[in-house]
Amino acid sequence: MENLEQNGNKKQILSKIFKYTITAIVFIIIIICIVAEYRKDSQKDDSLTEKIFDLELGETYEHVISRIGKPYAESNDAIEYFRENTRNPEKTIYFRILFTDGKITEILCDTQYDTSISEKDTKKIMNYTVQQPYIAFDNNSCEIIYSSVYRDMSFYKGRAIAESTVEDREYSLKPVEVKWYDLWGCEYIENASVLEEDNIFYGTNCYVEKNSLNILKNNYHLESYDVQNSQPIYNFNISSNLTNITLDNQYIKDSTQDIIINYEGSLTDWCNIEYKTISNLYDLYLQGELLREISTTDGINTIKDNAFANCKSLTRININGNTSVINQNAFKNCINLSQANLKSNISLIEKSAFEGCISLKALTLPFVGETYDGSGNSFFSHIFGAENYAHSDDYVPRSLEKIAILGGQLSPYAFANCTNVLQIYLPNTADTIPEYSFAGCKRLRYIDIPEGVNTIDNAFGGCYSLISLTIPSSVTKILNKPFLLPIKLIEIVNKSASNIRISDTRAKNICTDTDDSKIIKSNDFVFYNDENNYICMGYEGTEENIVMPEYIDGQSYKIYKYAFAYNNIIKSIILSDNISKIGDNSFEGCTQLQKIKLNDNLQYIGFSAFENCSALTSLKIPQNISSLESRTFYNCLSLEYIIIPTSLTVIYNGVFTNCNNLKKIFYENNAENFKKIYIAPSDFSGTNEQFINATKYYYYLSESDITEDLWKYNDNGEVQIIS
Repeated sequence: MENLEQNGNKKQILSKIFKYTITAIVFIIIIICIVAEYRKDSQKDDSLTEKIFDLELGETYEHVISRIGKPYAESNDAIEYFRENTRNPEKTIYFRILFTDGKITEILCDTQYDTSISEKDTKKIMNYTVQQPYIAFDNNSCEIIYSSVYRDMSFYKGRAIAESTVEDREYSLKPVEVKWYDLWGCEYIENASVLEEDNIFYGTNCYVEKNSLNILKNNYHLESYDVQNSQPIYNFNISSNLTNITLDNQYIKDSTQDIIINYEGSLTDWCNIEYKTISNLYDLYLQGELLREISTTDGINTIKDNAFANCKSLTRININGNTSVINQNAFKNCINLSQANLKSNISLIEKSAFEGCISLKALTLPFVGETYDGSGNSFFSHIFGAENYAHSDDYVPRSLEKIAILGGQLSPYAFANCTNVLQIYLPNTADTIPEYSFAGCKRLRYIDIPEGVNTIDNAFGGCYSLISLTIPSSVTKILNKPFLLPIKLIEIVNKSASNIRISDTRAKNICTDTDDSKIIKSNDFVFYNDENNYICMGYEGTEENIVMPEYIDGQSYKIYKYAFAYNNIIKSIILSDNISKIGDNSFEGCTQLQKIKLNDNLQYIGFSAFENCSALTSLKIPQNISSLESRTFYNCLSLEYIIIPTSLTVIYNGVFTNCNNLKKIFYENNAENFKKIYIAPSDFSGTNEQFINATKYYYYLSESDITEDLWKYNDNGEVQIIS
């Protein structure tokens, strides 16, 4: 019995095992069938999608039918395909292909719940969109299907909007408007004009249309940009969100002359951009207005490096408010900047801030040099890029005539070699005029020494144009005979208690009040009354062609030493008949002087009178001149001929040194008398080799046996060679 019961239990256990095994096998078979069905459906779906994506615009209706098969629906100008996934409705996709004249012109794609579409399918859609400009998508929650494709928030050649053409979620990306999107959050960023494929440089939030580089609002940095075509860029359209930009010759052809920058933001926004560099001259537009003048506000603490470099539209600046720092190259090469006014809140002006501002005429600064306290470079030309004061003449603009300093102290050589400056106004804060402060300021006519200065050192050497000077009452020390060196200084108004003697200066008049001045100004000419012997001290006008007055106060006059020296405006001058003397160096350095008519009553021409008159082409020496003093025409590079009178008997050393174009000498007598002229040998003053080697022409008196080349005056009073 016991054995029978055991056998029955075993049969029951085996029966149960068999039953469970059969059930498991059936279940596995069902799972396999389901998976197979899903895979089959998926493969079918992928096949249809891939076939659609392989189509290209311009393909024929017949090709589409043969490639994809019978459409879901059809009309005269369109066919429709519907990929239905009954097991996953969220993956259903609908396609509509439009035809014109039997060829594909547009492909529309309507997807539902695109966030559920596989990454593989999404990338296919994205890639196809980039290649074909007329494809569109729709989803129920976002405007563009590829809005979440790339998760680094960068654009991928997206350049069209989904524009509704028919109802019921059907959209087309037609080239009407471009909307840029944040691809991660599908956030609207910016609108821009539609572009043709060939004119686009693809990059992060930038595009080029014709000659314009457009930098859109969501771009915060542009350091490199690869130019791929041969056209130079002339225009830069920049959004106010940009915080860092560097553009160089990589983007601008060498032949480009003018760059236009259109910036959406304000002056304050522009000043906050880092490292703005544009290598060619440009016009700058802020909020649509051409920038001609700058007046800073309290929101601008620093004018940064290259902030306005190369801005040729800029003509005036007024830096005020709480601006405290002007960085290097801030206004470099602003070639039309004529006036700059920098107020006293500024504490630092870095090197080359105004380098290349070749039209600057008037400049107001809070101090001289780099800093208010005198640390760093303490010479004026620092702001124009000079390494030291010795190079000032090469860097300070030749146009700069007037300088006003608002504060700080002066250091030695502060304005040394600023050769073209006419006027300098010093601050009330200065207590000393140090040595060599104005050394080599050849054209300086006026210096305002303010009350508060107590010491004047040897500061005015080489100030050849300084005529008068007022010493304020605050001065207690005058060192090293500072008024002996400015050789044209003819008058000093001394309001101080210091004793200034005639022997300590070249001045003819030392007085204590301006009412006692003997300087007379008439029609831009400056004269001095030396005991009724009048002297012309110079010309302060702006005319290029001048005629000197016959008299001053009814009296004749002489031309004083250095009277017109370093005047770079005058091109021609006619002396009146009553002038008897031209002083030493009277016209030295008049580089624009081309013609001068000397009067017949002239009796003396001083040494170096026309030295470095590099544009002078010819000259007639009048009768009564018996000698030409040393270096009279030294370095007159353009001098072609000279007419010398019978009265001339001596030519001193170096009169014609470096007159390399002097080819003809017209002598108002014969060869025999010419040989009697004494021509000094060479010495440290130079040589007269050019005069000796020039061809000599002798004056035609009458028919004779003279065989030398002859000349005479024609009916117009001009030189005429007759043999």
